[in-house]
Parts: sequence; structure tokens; C-alpha cells
Amino acid sequence: MKSFVPTSIATLLCVLAGCVEFQIDDEDAQLEDPTIIEEIFQQSPTPKVDVLWVVDNTGSMVQEHQMLADGMHRFVAALNHQNINWHAGIVTTDVLDDDAGVLQGTPWVVTSSSEHAVDELQDAAHVGLLGHQPEAGLAAAIIALSPELSEINRGFRRDDAALHIVVFSDSDDNSEAVLGTNATERFLEFLEEQTAITGQSTSFSAVVGPSPHGCVGQGGTALPGTTYIDVVDQSGGTQGNICNADFESVMTVLANQSVEWKTLFPLQAEPSEETIRVQVNEQRIDSGWTLQLNPPAIEFDAPPDPDAEILVRYEVARQ
Repeated sequence: MKSFVPTSIATLLCVLAGCVEFQIDDEDAQLEDPTIIEEIFQQSPTPKVDVLWVVDNTGSMVQEHQMLADGMHRFVAALNHQNINWHAGIVTTDVLDDDAGVLQGTPWVVTSSSEHAVDELQDAAHVGLLGHQPEAGLAAAIIALSPELSEINRGFRRDDAALHIVVFSDSDDNSEAVLGTNATERFLEFLEEQTAITGQSTSFSAVVGPSPHGCVGQGGTALPGTTYIDVVDQSGGTQGNICNADFESVMTVLANQSVEWKTLFPLQAEPSEETIRVQVNEQRIDSGWTLQLNPPAIEFDAPPDPDAEILVRYEVARQ
């Protein structure tokens, strides 16, 4: 015998039991398929960088010039170790001389392809001691890279290369006569202009006396390079101590600062963290990188090799 429950009783039982009414085609009850994204990035090819040294050539720099020359082998070795295409040139901080902004040495442009790059830079580092005061390294750099000197300094600056300017001085900058009362601001604008022209990074470093008191080293007393240090801090460069007895280690740091490899690769969407898979040149990499969420990006602890292909696969996080 079939049994049945009247509709009114069934409704009452459902209420008493706490039933939840739903329909099988209710949109909230359906699970959406996850959105899977694959993104492919290419690491930069062998980078190019033009390094402009601005060297104080006043009478107090005798021993410092020798330190600079002795450290050039470490500078070149560090650049070559990273397998980059580099140019290097040296000018002085003297902006009153007829040769203001003119690259020193023979050849005046030293390149990564030169068999005698160390010797050439060591010779060029001895810029003499007859420079006029006040020293004006910021202005000297702008003059050296100005269109007016593009012919005499030909071969140094490339339109597809990053730029790293390094000042080497035992005094602070005094470029106001050339750049105006706010030399720091004008120089930072110049760095931005260089980046806009080439689309490549521009950086500034200084090997000077530390702030606020300067230092005493083998070459004597160095005044604090306050203005130079301010530019370094605002441009993300490197500060070295000109009195540092271990000067060769400073040269390695400066060389490494000259090279910019990509480590951060922005993603199109926010990933579900547990679904991320990263490959470099078709090899799965489970460590050595982190997920940044705001904005979403993969950041490597060390930059992938030149021309490496980076693949990132992930499910988009549900909102």
C-alpha cells in the first residue's frame, strides 16, 4: 500500500526540521570553472650601459687618482663577469677649462670589446692636478653629455644604453654657477631627461667624503660630499667612501650598480597563490621567487639569465 503525506503536513515538517528551499538551477548553487592564465615574459638580452666617471682633478687628489687607477681592474672584471656591453669614459670636475666635459685618455671611449680596457682606463684615470676650483661634478657631467659636445665625445653615449654617472672627489659639488641655485634639482631633472630620451635607466653614484664630517684617509682629508650624497639618495645610486682602505670592493659595487636586470614581472590578474607554477626556460622553479600582491607580480630573488623565457601559470583568485 502506498502512503502519502499531505502537503500541509509536509510543509510543517520542513519548517520544523529547518529545511532550506532551493532550486537546482539557482545561479548561486552552480560552481564556475576557474579562470586559468598563462603569461610568458622574456628577460632582457645582454644589457648595454654607458659609465661616465667624473674625476676631481685638483691638487689634493694625487693618491686618490692612483687608488682609482688601481681599482679599475676590479671595475672591469665585475662588468665583464655580468657579460654586458659597456662603454666607459672619464671627464674632470673642472668646468672652467677649455676642455670642460671633454672625455680624457686615448682612446677616449673604452669598451667591453677592448683587449686592453684595464690599461686604457688606468691611464685615463690620471687626469692631472691642475683643475680649477670650485669642483663642479654635476655640471661637468651635464656638459659632457650635452649636444654641443656630441661630436668631440662621439662614440660614448648610445641611444639604447643605460647611463651610470659616477663622481669621484674629495670635495662637495659647487655647480651653482652653471646649473643655478638648486643644482641638485636641475641634475635630477637631467637624469629624468636622459631616461626619457633612451627609455633606459639612468643612475648616479658618488665616491666622496661621507656626511656629515668627511673623512681622513691615505690621501689626506676629504670634505663631506653632501650635495653628491643627496643626489645619490634621491636617484637610488651607490655611495662610496673615498677614504676607504678597501677601495677595490667599492669598485665592484659600482660596477654591479651599473647593470640593471629585471627581477620583477607584473601579472595581469591576482593569482590564487596555491595554483601558481613558474618555469624558466621550460624548467619548473618552485623556489627563488615570491608573489607580490599589490599589484600582482612575480619577483625573483636573482634575475633570470639574459634572454630567458619565463612562464607563469595560475588560476585567477575568486573575489
